[in-house]
Order: sequence, then C-alpha cells, then structure tokens
Amino acid sequence: NRVYHTTTLWKRPCVSAGLIANCNLLAKIVAHKDSHQETQDGYSQANKERLKWLLKENLLHPSILDIAKRVADEKFIFSPDIINAIKSDNLAWENYHRLSDSYKRIRIAYIEAARNRPEEF
Repeated sequence: NRVYHTTTLWKRPCVSAGLIANCNLLAKIVAHKDSHQETQDGYSQANKERLKWLLKENLLHPSILDIAKRVADEKFIFSPDIINAIKSDNLAWENYHRLSDSYKRIRIAYIEAARNRPEEF
C-alpha cells in the first residue's frame, strides 16, 4: 500500500479545522482506492456532498478522480415514507423546501440511518 499525504491529493493544504473533514474524507478515498474494492459503502451522504463540491471546484488530485466521481454520482433515493411524514406537517414541509438540495439529501439520509436506531426513529 502506498502512503499519501492528504495535502497532495487535495489542491489546498489542510490547515484549518474546517478542512479537516475534507482531509479525512480524502484519506478514506485513497485507502478505498488502494484496496481495489468496487463498493462505495461507508461514505456518508455528507461526505458524498463534500465530494460533489470538491469535484465541482476542481480541488481533487487526478489520481482519485475516478473513485470520487463514482461515489459522488451515486443516485440518492428519497424514502417515500419519510417524505410523506414531512409533507403531513405543513410547517415542516414549508421549511424543507427552503433547504438546499444537498442539505435535503443529508438530512433525509440521517433520518434513514435512524431506522437502525429505534430509540430515535
């Protein structure tokens, strides 16, 4: 396995606390890439949204573009029962529509993941 410094994979140095999540994500992508696995399991929706932004801003090193694009391009499926529950409350539905598309996906994915945590769902 090769060892990468995340600043070589991302075109900006990882110096501020706000960038730590991006650096950790890039390290995970490289580990995944070098393991030759075909599945993209394990990437949170928030990380997928970060990848979309990094790709759009052309901030990723060419060596990880393929895997980053595959992860970022995964189609998000909104669970009908969750959407219907939000629709059933007019204020919640109104507020939901004010969210950005990426934040909608992040929040719905979090609710979806709570299915495995019955005390929250």
